[in-house]
Amino acid sequence: MSKQMQVWFRFGLVLSAVTAFVGCGSRELPKQETYPVRGKVLWHGEPVRFAIITLQPMGGVGGVEAGGTTAQDGTFALRTLANEGEPDGAVPGQYEVRLEPYDPVRAGALPKGATPTKIPGEMKTGVTVEVKAEENDLNIEIP
Repeated sequence: MSKQMQVWFRFGLVLSAVTAFVGCGSRELPKQETYPVRGKVLWHGEPVRFAIITLQPMGGVGGVEAGGTTAQDGTFALRTLANEGEPDGAVPGQYEVRLEPYDPVRAGALPKGATPTKIPGEMKTGVTVEVKAEENDLNIEIP
């Protein structure tokens, strides 16, 4: 192989390596639009007090997991992308409702004298909800 061909061959290898390296850079996924989601959870007709509520996307199409905590009266507001400040809601889609016992590490200390609803571990409720591209007020009743 001639000296000139060796130079072009090496140039091609370097160019290929640089192109491959640049293609491996970090990429940011597009942010999905969230919409306010508030509501109330009842279990056997009683408010679910101080529990963690999670909306789990169904069928792997659309939606992103959203979560929050319930108050004394069973009310909640969900967040998906925001960690602080006002809850940002959820991405439109179909979701399964799950409940977990209150966790002070994830949700902060309970108010003095608060009595959380006793939930047996992570509970798949069998209840599904739809989050729409608008303000959502969900009244969730778990049998």
